[in-house]
Amino acid sequence: MPRDTRLHRFAVLGLIALISGIFPAMAQNGSGGTESAAGRGKIEARIQIRGQGGSPAGTVLTAYHIDSKQVFRSEPALNKGTVAIENIPYGYFDLAVELDGKLYVASQVVVVPPSGKVVVNLTLEPYADDGTGAIRGFQGSDAPVEGVARLSRKASGKEFWRGPKGIAIITGVSGAALLAIASGSDPPSISPF
Repeated sequence: MPRDTRLHRFAVLGLIALISGIFPAMAQNGSGGTESAAGRGKIEARIQIRGQGGSPAGTVLTAYHIDSKQVFRSEPALNKGTVAIENIPYGYFDLAVELDGKLYVASQVVVVPPSGKVVVNLTLEPYADDGTGAIRGFQGSDAPVEGVARLSRKASGKEFWRGPKGIAIITGVSGAALLAIASGSDPPSISPF
């Protein structure tokens, strides 16, 4: 069997395998209603007080799911200040940290992506030190709002490549490479004319 024919067959089989892998992934991304209700997400946070260096023990992270209006709470933090809320649905969450009966509302909303995990750092500071004067409420608790929890995310490259855009890029590049191999033709024959 000529080399070009084997290469063409290999490229066609690879293209078929690529396409057969895309459709189940697309169907899984499109059926978000049942999977998001199952609650496989996780928010992990490291909490510290600004200017005090250490991490407070006993802090509780509260997450308010904006779509379903459900409230999720973590176990009290140990002396390291790391807390986690597991088995939550995907989507937008408003966060707050409760410490000594006072509430510190997160500076921004977080999104639990389809890959299911968000890791953040929260730095607590009273509104008196904030300087903006804007007090933001929190729907997930009745505790008095004392300050803001400045939110910063840890860099995570896996989130992008597992999402729809990352999968589309990988699939597109792979498909283009396989099509280039499959559509390759014989080199032109050398002719004296």
